Amino acid sequence: NASNLFFRYWYHMYGNDMGELHVDILSNGVWVNDVIPAVSGNFNDQWLPGSVDLNPYSGQIINVRFRGITGNGWMSDLALDDIGVSTFTSIDDNAGLANINVYPNPATDMVHISLGNLQAKDATITILDALGRTVYTEEVNSPANTYKTEIDVNLFEAGAYIIQVENNSGIKNSKLIVN
Repeated sequence: NASNLFFRYWYHMYGNDMGELHVDILSNGVWVNDVIPAVSGNFNDQWLPGSVDLNPYSGQIINVRFRGITGNGWMSDLALDDIGVSTFTSIDDNAGLANINVYPNPATDMVHISLGNLQAKDATITILDALGRTVYTEEVNSPANTYKTEIDVNLFEAGAYIIQVENNSGIKNSKLIVN
């Protein structure tokens, strides 16, 4: 009966002959294949986050299944880690917005982010989609009042995003709308 749940995991797909990763859900005795689009191809030697919105299955007992389909050759390595269920909580609109400036917002091509008076030393900027998946990340190491960046959002799907800035003082959030 929980709400705002999502199933999260990290995947690693490495090799020139890489195959596919599928996520399926057993609901009411029926398998629903590919509840999110299958992932295929070589993503080099990096771990990537994945997630599935579980709200359509609220109040049900479900099973989640990964299907890994190997490629045609021996260079096909697929691994999964940090698998779990999390709650997507709402963002407090007043938390730290004075420190994160996002413009234009809504954005269509480029978005500019400046951190205002937020100390950006050893900070990380992460942009998350509505399911909590990381779509952009950048390491920052600059004194207060100097950090500005420009991000091309043409490859982002239209929708709502969360810009999260984390440093040793904590986490600040802001919203971004991409048209």
